[in-house]
Amino acid sequence: MVLVIGLLAGACASSASKQPGALGWSLGGEAHVFVAGDRYARDLYHELTGSRSLGDSLARRELVAVEARKARDATVLSAGGAAPARLTLARFHARGTCGYSGLVTELVLAFPPGGTRHGSPPPAHVTVVALDGPLPRFRRLRPPGLA
Repeated sequence: MVLVIGLLAGACASSASKQPGALGWSLGGEAHVFVAGDRYARDLYHELTGSRSLGDSLARRELVAVEARKARDATVLSAGGAAPARLTLARFHARGTCGYSGLVTELVLAFPPGGTRHGSPPPAHVTVVALDGPLPRFRRLRPPGLA
């Protein structure tokens, strides 16, 4: 399963990925995941605030936190499976402050208390990968002749 998480992390980091993903860890009731890249940071900041002035804000202070007022779903994957989560806070880190030359976005994703029928939160202190949006539902395939 560790190999699967590693492969997912690599896929999330790929610039060709159509579904943004992030790597991080679970703290029990929430997960903190990170996305490296200026474009993602600018787009999310604009979506959350309506402003395009992230660069100006980060010039005044190295860390800008924005509460997510609108519901935004995510799926958190761990070795134990998938769990739904909701974005509660985004922290935008200035260039070079996280060991990366560009902007880094930290997403704080809250798990529903007690989990849901779609999955339980991972235990605290485990590596997770988060996907933007709910996990796609897959149809169950039936062998031919058993329809």
